[in-house]
Amino acid sequence: VKDAEALLTAADYVDYSAVTAALALAETNDAEKMAKTIAISDAISGLEIIILVSTAEDLNNVRNNLDGYYKQTADIDLQDIPWTKIGEYSNNFRGSYNGNGFKISNLSIAIDDHNVGLFGTISGSIENVTIENASISAVSRVGALVGRLMPSGIIKNSHLTGIVIIDGGSMCIGGLVGESDGTIDECSVSGDTIIVGTGDAGGLVGRNGGTIKKSFATVEVEGVYGVGGLVGLNYSTGSHGTIIQSYATGNTTAIDTGFWAGGLVGDNRYSDCLISESYATGKVVGASSGGLIGLLDNGVVEKSYYDQNTTQQSDIGKGIPKLTAEMMQQETFSNWDFIDTWTISQGVTYPTFR
Repeated sequence: VKDAEALLTAADYVDYSAVTAALALAETNDAEKMAKTIAISDAISGLEIIILVSTAEDLNNVRNNLDGYYKQTADIDLQDIPWTKIGEYSNNFRGSYNGNGFKISNLSIAIDDHNVGLFGTISGSIENVTIENASISAVSRVGALVGRLMPSGIIKNSHLTGIVIIDGGSMCIGGLVGESDGTIDECSVSGDTIIVGTGDAGGLVGRNGGTIKKSFATVEVEGVYGVGGLVGLNYSTGSHGTIIQSYATGNTTAIDTGFWAGGLVGDNRYSDCLISESYATGKVVGASSGGLIGLLDNGVVEKSYYDQNTTQQSDIGKGIPKLTAEMMQQETFSNWDFIDTWTISQGVTYPTFR
């Protein structure tokens, strides 16, 4: 009985009517105690028990229960703590982690491995997490928060900021996520951040086959090919690479003899990929580049623009070029949602989220 009552205390939601009825039972014999235990057990059946995380040790222990439900209750500093990713591709994080508006700072990872980040591979959900200051060096599918986001995975309202260097020696290098086939909603990467990769390097996500919405990146991205201010490669392999209501303002550079650099996306492939209601403003450098998209191999691009002055590009057919002054006028962005999603200070700013 005591164990059941303790479990109820830890629960995020409790059917108190059932609990009250259970506790009102007399404790005069074993049969009545058994009835009380059964009533409490029924009350907690199906509840999600929240595990509180307030220290680096608590955070590290998440790897011991990859199906758990977690809520962060304090800022956590990982300074001088070499980090090992939570969740492998073969045994990924399937639970839920709520950062609850608190920070995780000074993340440091240096490893010759794939699917690398605070979390390695996840098919569960992460929300309300902010990572401040990070240094990550790995091989491929590298991001500060998640290395690889599976199709059922969800990341919402999560951010990377501060002084950050994400360095991947190969493919799929992103500020927040290395490769995503899941859903990323209301997320961002900002601050003094540099993303470096060989191919498919993006300010927010290296390679996207899922859905990105209401998200942005304002950081510098460098790579050899498929280099984008928001996403390196937007593609489709069963899922459909979709980017809606998002933007990027950082500079993108295809280094050396590199190619396919874009202000928003480096490389967009396959007919079922979509880019809609999005824009880019950062300087773009590289062969076969574009103000919004470097290479448009296929797919749909609609209602999306780039600043031809600041990007120093003038391509057409894969994003609509506009002068800086035009990019700061609401009338430029035909059929955009300026009621619920966007706002703009006329003649002063580009569109930003409400």
